[in-house]
Amino acid sequence: MPIGLILSKIGLLNHSFANKFDQYLVSGTYAGELIEWKQYLPQAITDLVFKYSGDYGFRLLQEYLSSVFLFFVSSTILYFTVSTFMYLMLFVFFRKTFLPNHKGGNFKIWFDIKWSFYVIVFQSFAMSFLNLLIPRYSLVYYDINEYPKWWYYLTFLLHLAFNETWIYWTHYFGHYTQFGYQKLHWVHHVSIEFTPFSGWTFHPLDAFLQGCNTLLSCYFFPIHISVIQFYSLFGGLWSIFLHDNIPWIPLKIFMYSPNHTIHHIQGHGRLSNLGHMTTVWDRIVGTYEDPDIVDYGWHQFPSFIKFCNFFNNIYDQICPDRSSKWKGNKSIPDKKQD
Repeated sequence: MPIGLILSKIGLLNHSFANKFDQYLVSGTYAGELIEWKQYLPQAITDLVFKYSGDYGFRLLQEYLSSVFLFFVSSTILYFTVSTFMYLMLFVFFRKTFLPNHKGGNFKIWFDIKWSFYVIVFQSFAMSFLNLLIPRYSLVYYDINEYPKWWYYLTFLLHLAFNETWIYWTHYFGHYTQFGYQKLHWVHHVSIEFTPFSGWTFHPLDAFLQGCNTLLSCYFFPIHISVIQFYSLFGGLWSIFLHDNIPWIPLKIFMYSPNHTIHHIQGHGRLSNLGHMTTVWDRIVGTYEDPDIVDYGWHQFPSFIKFCNFFNNIYDQICPDRSSKWKGNKSIPDKKQD
């Protein structure tokens, strides 16, 4: 049973699921009336749904299929638009400006696109199922004035902390266990020299394992739907930017592209820099590798680097690098490909 429902039933949380669902129906997130799916489904399916679950079941099916459609279309547009634009700008038209020292060219672009498309298709169905549960069982709210503004802004940090914890340890499982790497996570590491097209390249189950967390924090604390929507979009973009090889914002609290470049190096590099947006867990556990060892020739303005280094020094004091305890470990061998 979802945590929010348990807390509500025992009186520790004043949360009306019926009222929240009514708010959901009139909110912009409800997609149940987007498309009249009855005219597109085989008659046998509609008859079966009505026979066993009536009108409610068909409305639920309609809501689910609409969510699948929206997820698939929006994700496809986002991935191909952003990845193609970033690739053309950085690796084709302005490569001498942004990547003058990048000598690689062994890119697995078609492999990346193929597996990314598999992920989009699978996630469209899997994440849409989780979307059905949110307005019915979670602590999500739709009226932004229902909680104080300070709580609304705090949930951005709480959700980030939840996401980073979830992704770090699922990613850790993908590298520090033979099953996790050779059965699932190997797909992402076929591209040792990566491009923005590599950002969504995963085994579909691996992608779901590392991505479902975006829709799970709402079962632990009240959170406005816009925060979930923000991280759903921003997380997808961040994954693409992690693979562009450019240190846009060299603040070392963030997991930016050179960190991830190290992560794709064969050997012990694959056991380092496991976070998604931040390096906090890598610093705590000791799997951090400093991104300064990667230099493809483009640098930020000296004044901005000085500004970043000021905060980097503070971060070093608060969350020191403890990576000496893991260096020298051997990574799990690659899955043998046909």
